[in-house]
Amino acid sequence: MKQYSISFDDETDVLIRQVAQQAHMSVSDLIRHTTLLYLAKQQREADRAQTLSGPESSAAKYQAVRTKKVLQCEQNDMIFSRFVSFFNEKLLSCHQAYTWNYTISPESRAEWVDPRFYAGSTAEDSRALHRLCGEKLREAIATGDEKLCFESVRLAMDWGRAYYNHRYGMLKGNEEIVCALYESGELLDVIHRGYQAIQAGRITDLEYFTTGWSVIWHILHPEQMIIMGAREMYAYNRILLEFKQQQGNNPLLANLELGQLVYKKNRRYVPGVQYVYTLNGKLRMLSRLLRIVEAVREIGEISSRVEIDERLFMLGE
Repeated sequence: MKQYSISFDDETDVLIRQVAQQAHMSVSDLIRHTTLLYLAKQQREADRAQTLSGPESSAAKYQAVRTKKVLQCEQNDMIFSRFVSFFNEKLLSCHQAYTWNYTISPESRAEWVDPRFYAGSTAEDSRALHRLCGEKLREAIATGDEKLCFESVRLAMDWGRAYYNHRYGMLKGNEEIVCALYESGELLDVIHRGYQAIQAGRITDLEYFTTGWSVIWHILHPEQMIIMGAREMYAYNRILLEFKQQQGNNPLLANLELGQLVYKKNRRYVPGVQYVYTLNGKLRMLSRLLRIVEAVREIGEISSRVEIDERLFMLGE
């Protein structure tokens, strides 16, 4: 990408900064966005003139299509950049400390767990349990210990109230599939393959994905993955809805629509947002959310993915 230097008089500089602030954009993004709008207008006028003057040559048609695609990509990037800035501001506006009241079920306890980990409510309580489960899962992978793997998965999912069926309302847990994988000797292999996929950035290669499995992938690699549950997606969709209301009816905003994990009658259901229930759909959602989270992290005001996840969780309360 080429860099250009532009000079403005003081009056123009003040005006540009005011407009950029109102649009939640940096000055450079505003100038870039304005330039793209001008180029798009010029392209439309050129297309119209060509239509009136007669048939286009193949070369002219190709160039027109290519120019439109380039402009659309640039506009998509601009919308994405503006949303990331808006998303970052909303995360920063969350001043409520992270809390999650959990109590581990007696069936999920293991000999290697210090009893002080069995209940908690603060961010440090949850982070400590996550670190322990993550360490034990990586140890199980390194040593081939299927039992340790199973106990770690069960403990982590129980922390998220996502292991046992219907213990917390109508939520169906992951106990059946986890036990089936453990009894067939496949659980450790699934976890190992998932860990390798995450390390290689191949998120769509994950073989299982629910809120419970999201916890597992997160604790295996906390600075690469986040927990993508109904609460986090509810917060995301509310932020996106507010952003849309500010931006007007721009069709490019559809690229920011990720979907939701709950259906009608759930209190975190957002009308008009697509319900995603297939594995591939959820993994695409996760990949796109991770791209946004990484862009927020690169801004530098919230450098930890764990903190981004915790703030998003609290906003979805």
